[in-house]
Amino acid sequence: MKDPRITRLSTVMMILASLYAIYMPVSILWWLIPFSFTQPEHWTNLDFVNATQIPTGTRILYFTVWLTTIVGGTLAVLAGIKVLDIYRRGRYFSEEAFRWIMRLGVMIVLAMLADTLVGATNTAILTMHNSVGQRMVALY
Repeated sequence: MKDPRITRLSTVMMILASLYAIYMPVSILWWLIPFSFTQPEHWTNLDFVNATQIPTGTRILYFTVWLTTIVGGTLAVLAGIKVLDIYRRGRYFSEEAFRWIMRLGVMIVLAMLADTLVGATNTAILTMHNSVGQRMVALY
């Protein structure tokens, strides 16, 4: 039996989550694409780059590392929307609901791992072309 309160709340939450699923990747890509590709001079404005010329391969690596976070976060939000849709249809304790809740948990963990990867490699990627002694973190 469907509870109208859960149906209403799930619908409202689905709308908000859908807006966020659009907003999050667009807002991140809004600054990431110019920073990585179309305006490479932004790299020279950073204090710790010291006007070092950054090769395209490094900028592609930076973009790819950030893309894992965008994809992971978006997939987690979409899985959450699916769980809300199942609840909206009144199937609270169905096998489908349990399966999607487990998928949601896995996607959240993967998104957090991707975010940790970005945090761990961000500074190293940004400073890898500085001269030795001016790198924040060295990978080699």
